[in-house]
Amino acid sequence: RLFEQGCKQNHMQACVDLADLYERGIGVAKDASYSLLLQEKACKGNHGEACYNVARLNLSGIGNLSEKVASIMYDNLCGRGDHRSCYSLANLYAKGRGFEKNIEQATDLLEKTCDDRYIPACAQLAKFKLDSMNPFSDPAAGVALLQSSCKADDPSACVQLASLLETGSYVSFDPQMAVDLYMNTCGKKQGLGCRAMGRLYEEGTLIKKNIRLSKKYYETGCETLFDGGSCAELGVLYLKGILPGGNAEGIKLLSKGCDLNYERSCRLLGDIYKKGVYVATNHNHAFELYTQACNQDDDHSCLLAAQLIVEDKVENKLLKDSLPLFERACSGNRKDACEQVKPIWFQHKFGRMIEKGLNSKRCVISTFNEEDPAANKTLAKINRNSFSILKGENKGTYEAIPQGMSFKEDSNGSRGFSYWSLIEKKGKQYEFTHQEYWDTNQIPDPARGFPAESTNIIVDKKEVLTFNRDD
Repeated sequence: RLFEQGCKQNHMQACVDLADLYERGIGVAKDASYSLLLQEKACKGNHGEACYNVARLNLSGIGNLSEKVASIMYDNLCGRGDHRSCYSLANLYAKGRGFEKNIEQATDLLEKTCDDRYIPACAQLAKFKLDSMNPFSDPAAGVALLQSSCKADDPSACVQLASLLETGSYVSFDPQMAVDLYMNTCGKKQGLGCRAMGRLYEEGTLIKKNIRLSKKYYETGCETLFDGGSCAELGVLYLKGILPGGNAEGIKLLSKGCDLNYERSCRLLGDIYKKGVYVATNHNHAFELYTQACNQDDDHSCLLAAQLIVEDKVENKLLKDSLPLFERACSGNRKDACEQVKPIWFQHKFGRMIEKGLNSKRCVISTFNEEDPAANKTLAKINRNSFSILKGENKGTYEAIPQGMSFKEDSNGSRGFSYWSLIEKKGKQYEFTHQEYWDTNQIPDPARGFPAESTNIIVDKKEVLTFNRDD
């Protein structure tokens, strides 16, 4: 109530604090849209933290700002010295969201922000350095960053370091130190540490298996520390039947984990609604859950959401709506998405080309004689779907009526066919097929490689016109 009063009196920090309560559903009913509204008010009042939150909420799928605009907000805030925005901006460059993917730029931003002693940036930079696929990887430097960040009480760094000690990756295998780090992080009321302790007691590898203690740590992380991952892992225990209480309790916990923006929880819940396990099948809700996880940078969920659209299982979604989701998955760690999107790109662009053709007000077909240009003649004029043939035995005005499209895939590329009827006012009628070919071996990029050189008009199974768009 005090925050509400303060916000009404234009105390911007009160608006930000109230927005945080609505976003997390603490003391009030959860309402992310109202939270964004409050953050926008504070941002207009030149509150830097609020502007950061406006960008963050829009990038998580709440709000109407484009990904590009929200990303530029981070860029502007970073330029004004806001470390959280620089950290978030680096992650956008690493993922290729809002900007073209640029690992070098991402690494540079994290290094500068870490040098300014923003510890979360150091932990994230360590993750980059420990990634063998990163061209700027440096495991020794990554371990050193984790050690120094953990000493500075960054929970993410401590948990990352503990996981290395647990497996002996880049450091000597030391299970006791790993357990101590997890335990200390939990003791400092950090959900990541409690989640890790719950996992250790569930697995029974480094310490003796104890489901009762596993449940206790997961509950602490979930209910006390609002860690979405703890909620999810506890929910899985119920769904597996390891804990008594039934599937309803498991789904409830997964929902809570998803509400707390833990992407795996949203994806697991999406799988349940997609497959109709424990609940009635609901593809629309599955899509919403996958999209929410995708907005939390879960590449697998981006792919799953795109596939639901392609399978025509989501209401009010067109094939083109799958393309941004495929691109997100492709630019991340789901290289199978890059292959799956190719024929969809082709079909989308082919359809768009037909649509633009029918909207085109002027197109002319002429002969092409380089030796004697004066001998060239205009053969036909086309305005939208009205074809005026000016020469030859088929002279006349025709209406072009689309009869559908089809597609073929082979090892060499993709072929698109559109089918047409030409009907003349006096009753003449002709059928023809328009074909586009995309050679994926020559030009593998679906965004730039189509339309390609080979374009044909076919009548009675014979090519009667071949052309390319450069001439």
